[in-house]
Order: sequence, then structure tokens, then C-alpha cells
Amino acid sequence: MEGSKETASSNALLKDECYTDFCTEDFDVKTYTAQAIHHAVIAEQLAKLAQGISQLDKELHVQVVARHEDLLAQATGIESLEGVLQMMQTRIAALQGAVDRIRTKIVDPYNKILARTAQLARLQVACDLLRRIIRILYLTKRLQGQLQGGSREVTKAAQSLSELDYLSQGVDLSGIDVIENDLLFISRARLEVENQAKRLLEQGMEIQWTSARPLGPSLGNGAPRRSRSGVPVRLRCL
Repeated sequence: MEGSKETASSNALLKDECYTDFCTEDFDVKTYTAQAIHHAVIAEQLAKLAQGISQLDKELHVQVVARHEDLLAQATGIESLEGVLQMMQTRIAALQGAVDRIRTKIVDPYNKILARTAQLARLQVACDLLRRIIRILYLTKRLQGQLQGGSREVTKAAQSLSELDYLSQGVDLSGIDVIENDLLFISRARLEVENQAKRLLEQGMEIQWTSARPLGPSLGNGAPRRSRSGVPVRLRCL
């Protein structure tokens, strides 16, 4: 009977216009206070608020007494849940520690291997470039001697230039001071060898053309002209 009275009083409290503002989601304390001051009903509002607080305290007490078993069960469940959460946190921390140890054993060596691999690749590129430079210096000196030999060494000079062209492929040799003059010399030597090769070709073609000319007039059928005695003119002259 007493519980039904308390429930009825709480329902009446909720339906009272004085307390409806407190149930809205956009309740603003400053706005409510300003309205109370504007209507000059501050004392009346304070009395109603005090009465409402008292009724709410009684309602909360009734609810706790009526449902204390459920509340105790929920409190026990919350404690159990806290224990489970604590255990999970402990296991998560242990798992995180294991992951950190694995990272130390795997990630750090992997990063070191990656750095060493990049270092090795750079060393290989540097060694290849140094080998090319050394070979270019050697071939340049040999090319200088071959050019001094004139047309007799033009074939060897061409072979040296071909190897120098191969060494220059796929790499950027610009800006290397030690071979800068050699590269200029190679460019001039290439032009010189090409000119010598053209002259030799022209001379060879001229010699071949000269040797291919007929030595004397011939008959219509291509036979050599004969004298009255029947001996060919060429043999007779000999």
C-alpha cells in the first residue's frame, strides 16, 4: 500500500509542470533560473524543488528496498566482471610483452639486414664504377699509343674505342674529374679514327678499281689480239 502511494506520488511529480523542464534533454540551468527570477516566484520555486527532491529520495529508497536482491546480484556480477577484466588485462599485458620480445628478435635483425643489403648494393655499384674508371684510364693510354702508330694501328684503335663505348653504357660518367680529360680525348680520337678509316677505305677502293682495269684492247669475244705469226701480242712483247 505504501509502495503504491510512493509510485503515485512519483507519477504526479513527473506530470507536474514545475518539474517537466527537468526531464527534457536540452535543460539549461541558466534559462530556468532566469525565468524564475523574471516571474518573481523564487520562493515558491525553491519550495517546490525541495519537495521534489524529498519525493525523489523517497522513491529511490523504495526502489532500492524493493529490488535489493537484483541490485546485489548485479553488484556481484560487476565484481566478477571486474575480476575477469583484470585477468584479461593481465593476459593482454603478457601478450604485449611477448610481442615486444618477438619484435626485438625479428624486426631489429630484419632492419639490420635491410640496411646491410642497401649498403652492399651501394658498394657493388661503387665497385663497378671504379672498375669501369680503371679500365677507361688503361684503354685511353693504350689508345694514345695506337693513334701514334697511324693507319697501321687503326683497327686496334677502333677495337679500343668499341670497348670504351661499352664501358660508358648504362652509367653516368659526367662530373668525375679523374676521367674528364680522358672522355674529351676519346671523343677526339673517335673522330680521328673515323677519318682514317674513311681514307683507308677510299684508298682501298681506288687500288681495287685500278687493278681491275683491262691491260689492253681485246676482241669482241674477249680473246687477246694476235700477230700475223699467231703469237699473242702480250706474249710477243714479253
